[in-house]
Amino acid sequence: MIKREHIKKAIDAIAARDPAAGYSLSQMLDEGRIDVPSRQDRSSAGNYLSFLFAGREIPVNKFVFFNEGIAPIEQALMVNYGELVRKEVLRRAKMDMGYRDMSRDIRREGLRFMVFHEIDYAMARAKKVSKSPADFRTRSRGNDQKHTGTPSPETTRISSLEKIKLDDQPLDTSRLKAESPVWYQGTVGSGIDACFTAFPYCMDSLIQVADLNLEFFHVRFLLNCLIRGMENNLFICLVDQQILGLVFITLEAKPFFPEIEIKYIATVANSPSRETLGHLGSLRGIGTFLVSGVWLLGKNELGGVKTISLDSEIGARGFYQSLGFQSRGLEGYVLKRPQGHLSRVIVSMANNAGPLKKGAVRDLNAIIARHVRFLRREARSEEEKSLRDIAVASIRECLKPNSNPQFARTAIRALLKYRARIPESDDLVQYGLEHVPAVRRPAKKAQPVLVIQDDRFKLHLARVS
Repeated sequence: MIKREHIKKAIDAIAARDPAAGYSLSQMLDEGRIDVPSRQDRSSAGNYLSFLFAGREIPVNKFVFFNEGIAPIEQALMVNYGELVRKEVLRRAKMDMGYRDMSRDIRREGLRFMVFHEIDYAMARAKKVSKSPADFRTRSRGNDQKHTGTPSPETTRISSLEKIKLDDQPLDTSRLKAESPVWYQGTVGSGIDACFTAFPYCMDSLIQVADLNLEFFHVRFLLNCLIRGMENNLFICLVDQQILGLVFITLEAKPFFPEIEIKYIATVANSPSRETLGHLGSLRGIGTFLVSGVWLLGKNELGGVKTISLDSEIGARGFYQSLGFQSRGLEGYVLKRPQGHLSRVIVSMANNAGPLKKGAVRDLNAIIARHVRFLRREARSEEEKSLRDIAVASIRECLKPNSNPQFARTAIRALLKYRARIPESDDLVQYGLEHVPAVRRPAKKAQPVLVIQDDRFKLHLARVS
């Protein structure tokens, strides 16, 4: 649980960087306006601890607190202090705003205040960083391990941080698509369009992440990735210009082939702010979408990646096992063959991707053929019926308009091969023939019969009596 000593240390750390904010927060602590909950109100259930700020209970991510110390308390204090400052500005300006608009404005300005503070702190840390570990792209090109420490000029890092402070534009999907080195599209929930792309470092994205208050992905961690040269290891799920999930990966060197390790992954489902996002906060499938993006990234961008690994908490093991992850060691899991909803989302994402490399196409064709072969088995339980529905949905993804012709042909050939043993084969084949031009059967044309009459054709009968 959070104690007053933790809050005092957090305020002292803030005061060292922002004396004015530190002085005001220290006064509030002395006056009891910042405090810890009473014993009967204290609870460590769930993913969040809390402290009191001006009578309101402020959530602090438990995981970040246990692993990063007072950092999440510092950030929570700065957000709420920024909100107080904004309230005073609005009061003096006597601005005519509706309650909802004013509340939204105060919240955003509080988050912005904290992000500015963290950027200034990151700039101070950047001056102390002389080298940064190479990101997975650099390592994937086969650089010698002796050269994995890539010098990153101090001025470049500070310049990048300064640009973030000046970039106040909302996330623009079209701009991100043009600038991002990775861009995959798919769907989440009940067919809602989503994008898998590299984390865009700008003010709006950092404010969004700060508001989500997720495990692992606090603002200081994101800025540390930038100043250490690891920003290319960070990816997001973006829906309607809103970040709904993040994943941080590394490329692990193995004896025969590289392996992607998912270090951290978190979605809006675990955010205390999910209710403020409306229907976006209740979308399902964000985690599966992120893993799908990592799988396609490994196959298409990082040639030779065969497996994806991660360490899982006990509560999440069922989820990862449903995607095809297999146990490795006490807490480790490894993915070799995607299963369940993961394979369906991968096919959907690949259909919307640009040109795919041969290795990616080969592995995707194997997934499709495996789904068709699975349909030969009779479903004898509810679980098998569910898996059968997923397999049919995956095959339909290959047969939709504008789908990849190679995947469509693979699905049609496999369906025709096992036609007698798959009840759904005729409907699926017909669906494909109607929607995918690449697999349509050519229309049978009537062959003309030519009749030629000429006296020369009678010469062989000249001497026949």
